[in-house]
Amino acid sequence: MELFAGIGAWSKALENLQIPHEIVTAVEFDERTINNYNLIHNSNFEASDITKINEKELPDCDIVCYSPPCQAFSLAGKQLGFEDKRGVLFFDALRIIKEKKPKYALMENVKGLTQKKFNAEFKEMLLELEEAGYKNYWRVLNAKDYGIPQNRERVFVISVREDILKDFSFPEKFDSPLRLKHLLENDVDEKYYISEERFKKLLETVKEQIKPAPSGITQVTQPKFSQQRVYSSEGIAPTIAAGNLGGGKEPCKIIQIGLLDMKGNEQVRRVYDPEGLSPTLNTMQGGNRQPKIIVNDTYFDIDNDNLVLSTATEPKRNYKLRIRKLTPKECLR
Repeated sequence: MELFAGIGAWSKALENLQIPHEIVTAVEFDERTINNYNLIHNSNFEASDITKINEKELPDCDIVCYSPPCQAFSLAGKQLGFEDKRGVLFFDALRIIKEKKPKYALMENVKGLTQKKFNAEFKEMLLELEEAGYKNYWRVLNAKDYGIPQNRERVFVISVREDILKDFSFPEKFDSPLRLKHLLENDVDEKYYISEERFKKLLETVKEQIKPAPSGITQVTQPKFSQQRVYSSEGIAPTIAAGNLGGGKEPCKIIQIGLLDMKGNEQVRRVYDPEGLSPTLNTMQGGNRQPKIIVNDTYFDIDNDNLVLSTATEPKRNYKLRIRKLTPKECLR
């Protein structure tokens, strides 16, 4: 059973892990979102309001997965906690858990829920689950430590029914070689690209950062640590060291190139390098807030607006860089 189902990330995770399962019901308030859920999972659920659901009429299940709205505890929200009506929707999930008594209840929420400001609220949640007959295990996990090229910290609460004689331990961290660049589409509509005029100011900054070395290695950024360096594919590869946490030395970090000269807060103006990780994705409020990335477009003849890279093998070759927003498919990936 999936509560606050969204597009079904919990169910997709079970599918990816090849764990046999059946989705007995999915509760999602937004009609467009549940339509997307049905398309992804080949289901036929209707939009429903968890506050109006009769828990006694729901089917029995082994697992309840729930991701209550996070705005009440998020750093990006007003942080009103239980004073926000969205902040108390946890108790509707609890009502269903108490009635259906699943073997396991899995909750996910923003890291902000664990901060000192919401210590009382988080403790109350855990206590209520304990009183309902569950042993809780919780930890803040970052998606980047588990093979997903996105910096996304979330608290997970794994509640195991007391009669299930099994202890739970969270998986060990690992770094796969997967990076944001591996999830990009090959053919992207022109509407996702930032205009050349807006790009010019940032381009000048990027030009200053690119400093070819005598060795022929062309380094695009000048960070403090070697793991954060970004190199041009036109230069010679640097010395390759042993992997870190099972992955390569591509930085398991967000690499921010700079800020666009445009209206809006700093977050929507940031430009990232796809050699690193994606920043945390949010609902984006209908679009136009997707993270922006700098990409290699193609090679051009000499043009003052293009970026000239000088390397040992290619003394003067122009490399066209452009900036674009992530596409909906890329965000979904």
